[in-house]
Amino acid sequence: ANEAVSLADLGPPPKQLARVAPTCSFDAHSATGAFDALGGVPLEQIMTRLPTAERLPSLSLVGRAWLALRREPRMWEAVDLTRFRPTRAGLLKIPRVIDLRATRELKLEAFDKQSLVANDLKAFVAEAAMPRLTALDVSGKRFTDSVVVALAKKFTAIERLAIRNNGGLKEDTIVAFARAASRLVSLDVDL
Repeated sequence: ANEAVSLADLGPPPKQLARVAPTCSFDAHSATGAFDALGGVPLEQIMTRLPTAERLPSLSLVGRAWLALRREPRMWEAVDLTRFRPTRAGLLKIPRVIDLRATRELKLEAFDKQSLVANDLKAFVAEAAMPRLTALDVSGKRFTDSVVVALAKKFTAIERLAIRNNGGLKEDTIVAFARAASRLVSLDVDL
């Protein structure tokens, strides 16, 4: 549980963030003064407004109060992993370092330029405990029929499903997912 997720695990930063030079740094092993004194509620309100890709490494590195927030399920009601495309190691580390039980929305991309393969995505699905997941938005050609079948078996409470930019899925797979997800009210497929 003390495993940290680094920016390197999450892949290259978006272009607009790559040009920003840090103005200060924090030592993860020392007290962070005002940040720790701020307390959980205001800090949680600030952090939940940050995109997942910035929130995840920040909560691991800044201080004790921030690290404690990383373990709060409320912090992860919406998880968007599209901004930074995680490496295989980063993707598989995520369910071990944050509590995904309260996650209601998950966005994930898997494109050909990444090192992710279908088995990596299936391993993430198998390890991620997200019983409250109701919205799933997946994009990319790496979401093969076998990955979508694994998603359908694991996340039966899905109400909204969006599959984008995937020309390789069979129509039967999408129909099977829709049948397995008995609560499905919205299906957005852009192949």
